[in-house]
Amino acid sequence: MNSHVLVPYDETLLRRTIEYILQPHVKRFRPLGIALLVLGVLMAALDVSRYVLWAPMVVAGVFCAFVVKPMMIGSTVKQQWSGIKADFRLDADEEWVSFSYPAFQSRIRWEAMEKVVETPDAWMLVLGKIQVMTVAKSAMNPEQLAEFTALLARRRPPVAA
Repeated sequence: MNSHVLVPYDETLLRRTIEYILQPHVKRFRPLGIALLVLGVLMAALDVSRYVLWAPMVVAGVFCAFVVKPMMIGSTVKQQWSGIKADFRLDADEEWVSFSYPAFQSRIRWEAMEKVVETPDAWMLVLGKIQVMTVAKSAMNPEQLAEFTALLARRRPPVAA
């Protein structure tokens, strides 16, 4: 694949990319929140203590289980540099993959990538624990899609999300 593909900016895809990056950091919050919620409800139901003790547990449980992850994702999206919130040009060949944004360029050897994660609508080119470049499949015509899929199979076979 020596031709280029113009990939439009997609905030939904950015949110999913950030969710993928944050997943190892927030995966413990939901079970912790559910445990706090159950414990608080049990304390209230069994009338073990006054509401001063169980009510904060219920509130903290709901917060940890349902609010922390969306809040972290939203906050991280807002903190992103405006330079990445733009369309970019993808160029890939047997040795390199490069991303050209209006404000900067990144050029990476295939060997430098940890892995490629495939989702139904995109590929996430994982460069490290907190650095991922996402390529939307919808940005490619069928010929480019087949060509890029074949290139990935040769250079860095994708794993399922």
